Amino acid sequence: MPRLPRQPDIDAFRASLPDHIAGALEHTGSLSRREIDVFELLSYGYSNRQIAQLLKFSERTAKRHVSEILRKLQLESRLQAGLVALLTRWLQIKAPSDPKVVFTDSGATDDTVDES
Repeated sequence: MPRLPRQPDIDAFRASLPDHIAGALEHTGSLSRREIDVFELLSYGYSNRQIAQLLKFSERTAKRHVSEILRKLQLESRLQAGLVALLTRWLQIKAPSDPKVVFTDSGATDDTVDES
């Protein structure tokens, strides 16, 4: 009999996070669309210069967006913001109507799970 894929215990994982990181996760909805674009790039470790080049604005504008992200999420560094951005991507919770995603032992995902 094949092993069933493991579902991560997201609530337990969130509870294990430091308070400032968990708090920041709760405030990501306060980011503007452009801040979200910058926030997502922070999850990949991009510098202000790289963010500016990718999003086609000045490095100064990138720095301003990063500063605003830090303020809104009550974080102290771009490293913390990058970590929260990465966690935000990993912890995406699908709406009930979205396809279900199963995490396999190999780390691959399968969004074709039939819950019937």
